[in-house]
This record gives sequence, C-alpha cells and structure tokens, in this order.
Amino acid sequence: MFRLYNANLGYSICVCVGLLLNACATTTTNINPRPEDWAPAEEIPLTAACPDISGVYEDWAKDCGASHCQLLNVFLFRTDYPLAERVEIAQLHDERLKIIGKWSGAKTEIVLSRRNGDFECGPEGLVVTGGDGSFYAGWAAYGAVNETRSFNRCSDGSLVMKVVRMAHGNMHLYPILPFSTHEVVWARWKAIPALE
Repeated sequence: MFRLYNANLGYSICVCVGLLLNACATTTTNINPRPEDWAPAEEIPLTAACPDISGVYEDWAKDCGASHCQLLNVFLFRTDYPLAERVEIAQLHDERLKIIGKWSGAKTEIVLSRRNGDFECGPEGLVVTGGDGSFYAGWAAYGAVNETRSFNRCSDGSLVMKVVRMAHGNMHLYPILPFSTHEVVWARWKAIPALE
C-alpha cells in the first residue's frame, strides 16, 4: 500500500513539474501584416505554375521589417555580396530563374532550378527556402530555425518578399526551459528601368 502511494505521488510530482516547465516556456510571436499602402500583387495566370518575378530591381529594400532590411542579392545569391547597382531576374518558364547582380564593372550570374529544389511555386508565390538548420547564439541560446521566403511582383512592378521564420530551442542558462518564435515580415524592392 505504501509503495502504491509513493508511485502515485511520484507520478503527480512529475506531471506538476512538466506543467510548470511548459508554463515557463517562452513563446514570441511577431506577425506583421502586408503593408496596406503597397500596390497589390499581380494576378497569376491560370496557365502558370509560378508567378513571374522577372524584372530589374534596386538591391536595397527601402520598405522592410527592421530585421530584414537587407540586400536582394543576399537573399537570392545566398552569400554576402556588397550592395549591387541592380539585380536582374529573368524567369525562364516555370523551371529556372536567371539572376544577375551588377556592380561597377563586374557582374555575377546564377541560375536557380526548380527541378534541383532551389525554388518552388506555391499559393504564397515563388518560394525560395533558406535559413533552415541549427543556430548557436553564443552563451544565450541554441536550437533550430526554418525560414521561407515567398516572392511576388506587384502591379507597380516592385518585388515583394514575405518571410516566415520559425525557431525553437533552449536557453543556455536554463536548458530545461524551451523557447519558440514565429515571425512574419515583409520587404519590397522597387523596379528600376532596364539598361540596354
């Protein structure tokens, strides 16, 4: 009888500790709506699998969430190039994207392939995945992050990106306390005239 009581007490304590830790978990949500003063997204033709994001754009996003005021070339080339004079995107059907970054006297060109998994098409737009994996923030935290970037062209010719980032992990100081974040931010790059 005493052992049964002890087993039930131990189970009750474990349940209480689990509930307490769950209550202490930190969850941060920052979901920003698409700015209302931006031009609407272009209609995607029924015959197209992907929205066409072809165009020539400024490299610096003037309209963006504070954590995503970055260069368009960084998101597309997936490296830290300096500010480009322009970024040109040519969509080759629904299967390939040709991206050219132009700097004074130099250019870099890559081709992203849908077949190779570099991008995909979805209801949110042309989706370029990136930022997936683990992170280690020094003494503060560690965990996993998943980031999806969806691109659409607006009726005024500008390029809009929606970033959905989800991360979860643990704090180093209190490793038994988990945290999670969910963030949605937007960035817009203005179209500029193409040079011949």
